Amino acid sequence: MNRIFHLLLLSIIAVLPTLAQLKTKVDERFELTSIAFRLAGAEEYTNNEVSGYISDIDNYFSKYKNHALIGYIKKIRERDEIAYNAISGSTNLLEIKKGKVQIKQGVNIANYIKDDDRWSEVTLIEYFRLLNIFYKDTKFQHFFNTHTDFYKQTEARLDDVVSKINISWFESFFGEPLKDPAIYASLCNGRNNYALPSSGHIDNHIEKFGIVIGCNQIDEAGIPVFDAISLTPIIIHEFCHHFTNPLVDKYDNELISSAEKIFPYVKDQLYRVAYNTPNSIYREGFNNLFVNMYYRENPTTTDKHEIAKNERHGFIWMERAICFMDNFYYNRKVYPYIDDFMSQLTGFLEFVSKNIETIVNEYKNKNPYVVNIFPILDSKVDSSLKEITIYFSHPMWNSFAIFPTEEEELKIPDNNNFVWSQDRKKLIVSVSLNNNSSYGFILPKYVFQSENAYPMLEDFHIKFKTKK
Repeated sequence: MNRIFHLLLLSIIAVLPTLAQLKTKVDERFELTSIAFRLAGAEEYTNNEVSGYISDIDNYFSKYKNHALIGYIKKIRERDEIAYNAISGSTNLLEIKKGKVQIKQGVNIANYIKDDDRWSEVTLIEYFRLLNIFYKDTKFQHFFNTHTDFYKQTEARLDDVVSKINISWFESFFGEPLKDPAIYASLCNGRNNYALPSSGHIDNHIEKFGIVIGCNQIDEAGIPVFDAISLTPIIIHEFCHHFTNPLVDKYDNELISSAEKIFPYVKDQLYRVAYNTPNSIYREGFNNLFVNMYYRENPTTTDKHEIAKNERHGFIWMERAICFMDNFYYNRKVYPYIDDFMSQLTGFLEFVSKNIETIVNEYKNKNPYVVNIFPILDSKVDSSLKEITIYFSHPMWNSFAIFPTEEEELKIPDNNNFVWSQDRKKLIVSVSLNNNSSYGFILPKYVFQSENAYPMLEDFHIKFKTKK
């Protein structure tokens, strides 16, 4: 019995590393490059949300705005569109050792610029050379070391968010463990986040994949605050890409024809979120589907909002796809991991392509709208009226807000308490009115959402008058 117990204990210990908590880091490399691009006036790095830290940066580095590196950054930014994730991706090729910024041993720059053709080999090497000079000239390490406590507080805040991610889910769904992704907090990024995909840029070695997370909120003490509700889906999304990308690559030839048929119907929505090619239909679409499967197994109160957001971004079949995934879960003995189910998902996308016009019409009918209102718009009513009643086309989310109109003479009624009917298709707003008055307010479209989190397409304006 003791021997069995010890074997069991050893087995548990053996798997503990794969279930270890995720850890985050403020990395000197990413602070260096983002500060340099801030000095060059790059708008994606010119933000002031982390105000105390930003003030320290400006005070310390302002005298280096004419450094050769800064001039070179301005040049390649204008000429080659070196911006956003071009900076984070190239930064990941670097290391800082013994006071020197250098390319990691074995980095294959030729491979790297195949993946990001904004860079050329000549441009990248010159940029790295000047970056090392800037690092030494500014005594950057001194600046970084003086903020160690601030960085540790930031890391602790972000650690708290990522510690709640169920990392064991990835292996149960994809058949491979998440392992140890790099998670960097970057204090000049503002609200921008960047993926660091794993790739063979280092000879005979696959780089660690990860994510760079920006900071756009601070507390009263000036320490960054990370909103778990909005940030966690982004992190899950990027982690899923590590598995999704090689998975869909295997089925690219079968998926692309369906995607090309679907793309014209949703391209405007996709363009708005920078998905500019038909393969986004399955590379991003399936990745979003897998994120939704994470939340199916790890539910939150905002799951429906994520699905509705996916559909607003152009993946208008997402609700259908989620329903289709029931078949994966009902048949896990046949399909232990999602790779085993990909032939079915390939067929699902083909079905979507053949029925895309029906799905477009289906999507258009998901947004709620006001079907009736009392008192009727622009009517004149008695001031003894105590309630305004608004009827909606769909059961609604249990939320409420009203905004003033741009017409200054229109007042918002007093005592605007509210109650929803049991089916949440009728809203009753309690009011107190005065004689001979003009009233008006707006129901904002993104507050008034259906129970499935689809917003009204337009704000709804309400206006009426009371009698003398």
